[in-house]
Order: sequence, then structure tokens, then C-alpha cells
Amino acid sequence: MDLSVPVMSIYVRDLEEALGFYCGTLGFAVKQRYGACIATLDNAGAMIVLEEIEDGKEPRVVPAIAVADVRAECARLAAAGATLLTPEPHPFPAGTMISILDTSGNQLDIVQFGG
Repeated sequence: MDLSVPVMSIYVRDLEEALGFYCGTLGFAVKQRYGACIATLDNAGAMIVLEEIEDGKEPRVVPAIAVADVRAECARLAAAGATLLTPEPHPFPAGTMISILDTSGNQLDIVQFGG
């Protein structure tokens, strides 16, 4: 299986403040906005997604691992004993995904683009 990490999601407390840092301080440019709470940054490597979190949630960074068939990968991961955060894959703006936890409790998103 070919694995890649084409997306890095960064969950932030305040999207506008984060855009000030990532664009104004670091020099990225906004590629696209999805409503008031999500923006993608123009980047030569992995897509960077900034997403504003709800009050009470902690900021974090979540890598996305791309697969060809997220439903088959979900079944394989469940059979292997992975901790799934949702029982089934679900849609997101660019395709279908499932979230899992690694052995240290870090979230990983398993994504299928366009599907």
C-alpha cells in the first residue's frame, strides 16, 4: 500500500488570528476559504488546512493519510484493533474520511479524496 500525508490540519482557536500569523508572519497565502471557520493555505508541499475549533476544544495538529478506498481501509484498521473515532467513514469537503487514534492518543485522519 502506498501511503502519503498530503494534508496537515491545524485546529486553531481563532481563524482570523491564525491567518494573521500563518499569512502575515510566516508568509503563506490563503488558497481557499470554506465558510467562516476553514481556510486552506497555498503551499508547495502538503496542503495546510486551518480550522477554527469550538470553545472548550484544544488546538492540535492532525495529519491526513491518503488511501484509495477509505471504506476498505476502515474495515482493515478495525480488524487490526485500531481505535476508530467514528464507526463509519463520513464526508468532508474534499472526499470521505475516518479518524483514528494512534497508541499515544494522537488523532490521524484517513482520507479518500473525491470519494
